[in-house]
Amino acid sequence: MTVAFDPDKAEWRKSSYSSGGEANCVEIAFHDDVVSVRDSKDPQGGYLTLPREGWQCLLDGIRSGGEHQQDDEQLPAPPEFG
Repeated sequence: MTVAFDPDKAEWRKSSYSSGGEANCVEIAFHDDVVSVRDSKDPQGGYLTLPREGWQCLLDGIRSGGEHQQDDEQLPAPPEFG
């Protein structure tokens, strides 16, 4: 059974790539088979939830500088908005 994601009870952690100070900070929370992302400066402002495969695709795209390689694999389902 999958339990609904509750952002108020989630263990949010700040990205190690967030800059010091108050600018450009994101937090992530892992829950079952999804990853949620939010702005640490505005934690009540909502969050984006991706399937883990979508999260991995996002990270891979960032690490590759945005280069996209076409392949025959089906893309993950679109993200849910929180």
